[in-house]
Amino acid sequence: MHSFDTIAALASATGRGARAIVRVSGKNALSVVRKSFRASVAIDLSSLATYSWCEGEFQLGLPAQLRIPVLLYWMAGPRSYTREDVVELHFDGSPTLVTLVLDELCGNGARLAEPGEFTRRAFLSGRIDLSQAEAVMGLICARNEREATTILDLLEGDFGRRVEGLREEMLRLLALLEASIDFSDQDIEIVSWADLRREVESLLAKTGQLLEAIPQATDESAGLPRVLLYGPTNAGKSSLFNALFGKDRALVSEEVATTREGVSAPVEFGSVPAMLRDSAGLTEADTQGDGANAQAVAMTRRQLELASIVLLVVDGSAEASPDRLDLIPQIEPGRLLRVINKCDQPPGFWRDPWIEAQRALGGETLLVSARTEEGLSELSESVGSRLASDEGGMPPALQVFVRHRTLLLACQEALFRAQERSAAQDPAELLAVDLTEACDKLSEITGQGTAEEVLDLIFSRFCIGK
Repeated sequence: MHSFDTIAALASATGRGARAIVRVSGKNALSVVRKSFRASVAIDLSSLATYSWCEGEFQLGLPAQLRIPVLLYWMAGPRSYTREDVVELHFDGSPTLVTLVLDELCGNGARLAEPGEFTRRAFLSGRIDLSQAEAVMGLICARNEREATTILDLLEGDFGRRVEGLREEMLRLLALLEASIDFSDQDIEIVSWADLRREVESLLAKTGQLLEAIPQATDESAGLPRVLLYGPTNAGKSSLFNALFGKDRALVSEEVATTREGVSAPVEFGSVPAMLRDSAGLTEADTQGDGANAQAVAMTRRQLELASIVLLVVDGSAEASPDRLDLIPQIEPGRLLRVINKCDQPPGFWRDPWIEAQRALGGETLLVSARTEEGLSELSESVGSRLASDEGGMPPALQVFVRHRTLLLACQEALFRAQERSAAQDPAELLAVDLTEACDKLSEITGQGTAEEVLDLIFSRFCIGK
């Protein structure tokens, strides 16, 4: 994207309607439109006051020189959504006319906008912060009044202002800490350890309040796509769950079939939020219907039906008989990703024969180790790419909150470490590292210093024209 380009796109809903709106933004927006616009009365368009309109005709470069009646709305920068010059053309909502008008504008020097480019320009110009930009997408895609109301609160910017206020407090404390480090060889106390502890505890409390302000959009009923860990008993599914989640939440034991009730938690796969669920492992007795844990297995089978992605996990070091492959039901290749766990250990039966047998069914097989985390990044990226291409994935209105919650939790963890270091009076340099990390996570919410690839991912989810 080039901010100096003049862009054009349909800003209203696609399809037929009473009115279509084509929006043009950029330093040459008015001149691009003026080449084909004729006002109903003699008027110098450049003299129009911002937020004014006029009637006229838009001439299409067809052999018949078709002219369509339009209303032209003018919004001069910086008093516009993008803080650039913006022109809107309102006319009869015909998809054919929309295509012809956009073709004409592109012939006049504009180009078609990328998804989310108008909102991205508003963010880059400082018109809105990143949390508000995400709220635009969420509001468009809100499925009900509750989601729309929550998103509107985010769009008003109060959440972003609270995050920025907290970040500024952290920066002030970090500045004092850095000054203490600089003057550590002199008999000057810039900030005491007691004050540091109090300040960090205050920051932790305010971070907790921000977390409470985010809607709990991370349960399965809220629409998150579901990723299910499934497979034979003792394959290391719970260990893999903990490795992907980053915390010890699922019970891990050497005993067979320790997971009888599913455990779930929100996890990001390649920046795509999802609900990861551990499941009860199948045994031969379970498949024959006489197992004592038939209820847990019935729940697992239900989860299989609901899962967007099924991670079929087996123990790559186990010596198992081929007939155990019969425990694994047929799952559509598009939903299935085969995972051979414990690849850091000597291979057993499951390794090469299982890969060869399963590849014949189609799909992808990955080698991982929950213990050493080998292959986990590849697994996460593979799942994320599948979820990103799934139109039935999590609604954008909920993606906003999951990203914010994930970043705030990371900020909170960094502050917990800072709290421990201040209590133990560890070297100030280590405490500064933790505070810097906490600040960086908050910056990602409002957009300061956010990596370009993250911005690309966020705005690529927008529809064109927004």
